[in-house]
Amino acid sequence: MADLLSFLKTILEAGFSIMSALEKAGHNADDCRRIGQLLQTLSAIANAKYLEDNTTKGLKETLQRASEIVKTCNRKTLVSRAFKANQIADELRGVCIDILLNLNTVLLANVADIKKTVTHTNSMLAQILEICAANPDVRLLRQKV
Repeated sequence: MADLLSFLKTILEAGFSIMSALEKAGHNADDCRRIGQLLQTLSAIANAKYLEDNTTKGLKETLQRASEIVKTCNRKTLVSRAFKANQIADELRGVCIDILLNLNTVLLANVADIKKTVTHTNSMLAQILEICAANPDVRLLRQKV
């Protein structure tokens, strides 16, 4: 009787392990789909003309790696995805973190560039105001709109 219970317990544990792997594989497939859709938008951002190449290099490399992971994930069968569910989940999680880090780098570079532009604009405005204050007799012509 004890052997039968031990056997049933082993069968049930194996069944739960398989169900868990299949569930994780299903989640991985959903994640692959969502990341694949996001890659198009992120690629457009990485290739934007107004961004400097040195700030987007890491993002472009990460997006390429993410694209390869998504392609591999989509090619695999459900059984293959189930057996490698943890590995695939780790790869997807890792590439998502890399994408976030690289996006933050691009955003910070843009903020720094905007700050530099605003500082330059403020400096020019200050110079114009100094000229106007030094020459109160000068009247600025207004353009008719």
